[in-house]
Amino acid sequence: MVKSGTTSIAIESNLDMMSTLAHLAGFSLPYNRSFDNIDLSSVLFDSSNQGHEVLFHPDEFGILSAVRYNQYKAYYTTYSAIDGTRGYSKEDSVINHKLSLIFDLCHDLTESTPIIVSQSVYDAIDQAL
Repeated sequence: MVKSGTTSIAIESNLDMMSTLAHLAGFSLPYNRSFDNIDLSSVLFDSSNQGHEVLFHPDEFGILSAVRYNQYKAYYTTYSAIDGTRGYSKEDSVINHKLSLIFDLCHDLTESTPIIVSQSVYDAIDQAL
């Protein structure tokens, strides 16, 4: 049973539901293929904070636009709002950031205010990748 009121800083993906639910149901996923997910049972039931180390977030065009590392999420590419009066074009809306926009998700879950960090933080995130 999941303990009431517990939280976790483990990085998870919706894809992890498959392995986690299979484990909880007593099933094994097929061994003849690979799955891009992990079983999060220990996070749910044993208070573990061990999830993914890094999550990559490609956009709808297949471009790596953001990366999640620990409590940080770095956006390398963002897109301007589309006003609906003209056709949608990736070229018209892409904004590449020389220095990525970094959000501290422990303090800003809505990713509304990028934090200001030193070059060493950018270097540490790039090194981790």
